[in-house]
Amino acid sequence: MPSTLHRLQCIIFAAVILCTAQALAAVTFFGSVNPDPPGDGNVESTLTIGLDGDDDTDFRGYVQIDGGSQIEYDALILGDEETYRGDLLIAGSLTPGLQARLTLEESGSSSVPTVQIGRLGVGNLTVTGGGSLVLSNSLADLSIGVDTSGVGTMTVTGQLSLVVVPDTHTVGDDGIGHMEVLDGAMVLNSDTTATAVVGRNASATGSVLVDGAGSIWQIQDNLTIGLDGVGSVTISNLGLVDVDRLGAVTTIGASGSLELDGGTFAGANVTLNGTLGGSGLVRGTITSSADALIDVGTGQLLRFTDDVSNQGSVRVRGGEAVFLAGFDNLTTGSQSAPGRVTLESGRVRFSEPLANGGVIAVASGTNHIHGEITNTSSGTIVVASDAVGTFYDSVEVGSGSLELLAGANGLFLADLTFSSGSSAALQVGDADTGPAQVHVSGSAELAGDLDVTLAGGFSPSSGDSFPLLLAAEGVSGTFDSLSLPTLDTGLLWGLDYGANNVVLSVLTALAADFDLDGRVDAADLGVWQAAYGVDDSADANDDGNSDGFDFLTWQQQAGSSSSTISTRAIPEPSSIMLLGMFAAACGLAARPSTARPSTYVS
Repeated sequence: MPSTLHRLQCIIFAAVILCTAQALAAVTFFGSVNPDPPGDGNVESTLTIGLDGDDDTDFRGYVQIDGGSQIEYDALILGDEETYRGDLLIAGSLTPGLQARLTLEESGSSSVPTVQIGRLGVGNLTVTGGGSLVLSNSLADLSIGVDTSGVGTMTVTGQLSLVVVPDTHTVGDDGIGHMEVLDGAMVLNSDTTATAVVGRNASATGSVLVDGAGSIWQIQDNLTIGLDGVGSVTISNLGLVDVDRLGAVTTIGASGSLELDGGTFAGANVTLNGTLGGSGLVRGTITSSADALIDVGTGQLLRFTDDVSNQGSVRVRGGEAVFLAGFDNLTTGSQSAPGRVTLESGRVRFSEPLANGGVIAVASGTNHIHGEITNTSSGTIVVASDAVGTFYDSVEVGSGSLELLAGANGLFLADLTFSSGSSAALQVGDADTGPAQVHVSGSAELAGDLDVTLAGGFSPSSGDSFPLLLAAEGVSGTFDSLSLPTLDTGLLWGLDYGANNVVLSVLTALAADFDLDGRVDAADLGVWQAAYGVDDSADANDDGNSDGFDFLTWQQQAGSSSSTISTRAIPEPSSIMLLGMFAAACGLAARPSTARPSTYVS
């Protein structure tokens, strides 16, 4: 049985605890506050801090609610008038029974929100140490940076610190608004129709920071970042913004941005018209417009767990973008602009096969592209000069194009396939720049069009050779059509298809190759027969005529190609020999060659 002394000690201890709680449970204030004093318990009025009461009123107002105080008001205004400042601190405690709480019971509207932080002046609300601000009416709303002159800040920090807003939550209404959720705190937009807007009207600037493990901004309905004003949301260090509700839509406007720095954004459906970037995790279906930008910088890793439909730009500069579901780079719907993926020393991973109807541009540095790619009719893969693009999985150029500028390197570690509708656009340059080169670790299947251009100011010479494509497991097929630059007089392009390569060379044209196909054969004799005595289209010796001397040149070079014979001086024959050969030639019938030589184009 407890002794009398022990019972007395318990009574004294309980009394000390009770007295301590009563001492801590307090509302302190100074400056311009209405009502004055603020009161404790249930006060049926609006608490206004920082207002113009009379000529002697301090332009500052400050109220602190702490130590387990439980206060109820109808509404709250911080910074009611221009040049006035209102500060409210709700300072709780992790000790049970000492969590300070302010409850606001009045409904609000778009013109008169229940909570106005920075109405015309400067307003600051801080909820810390397990304190809470609860708007109990289902129509209650909160606005930070209300009027054009208003500047408002709301900071919710520390574990168990909580702000509950049932209806509309605006950060930057017409003025400047800023909200921070830090160190395990939570802001909850609680009703199923509760919406949030960051940067509502054209004059507004709104910004939100959610930082730290356990820090959460949870929104039950729609979120808009940059409606008509400027809006930004930053999620860092394991913070979370959660808009992942059935039917909920997150819209990032043209002046809006969502930046991750080790945080997570969870949204069921995201419409992107502005900027989304950084390093972190994005959950939810993304649909981006022509003006949208997904931006991944140096050292950053941005992952997407759901489908992304890109009609804007994805820019990876020294970082890595990972698409764990589908990635659609097509022109669809009412949008007319194709999606674009640009890499600058970056890496991108497509977990599912990509149907590319836009542009994949390897702009600079060494880059890595993972995932199968098939171009549609408007799809283009382009590698810029001096850039390296490594494609780890099979690529089908399809009905699109593969473009490499001079000095570019395209490394294909699987198979590369061209089809009848494909276009290969390759550029060649001088010894310093070099040609565009395609290296394939697997096999290369050729078809479609080959379009070769010259780098600015480059003029090829006889003997120049450009290895355009090398395939370790073999080259099959040929290009269906060729478009090659015009060479100086007397020069000829030669395109050689090897077992493992395709080489473009500059050759000296044969004098009797009248049709400039790289061969002297019966077809050239046909040209000479048609031109004899008529024009100079079969003029082999540059005397301005198509005559028997030109036929003699044809006879000497017949059966040769530009790759096996060079231009040389031809001795002038006697008249009798020339007449005899001419008479015999007039009775010759042109016979097509049965060989399959390389392709020659003037």
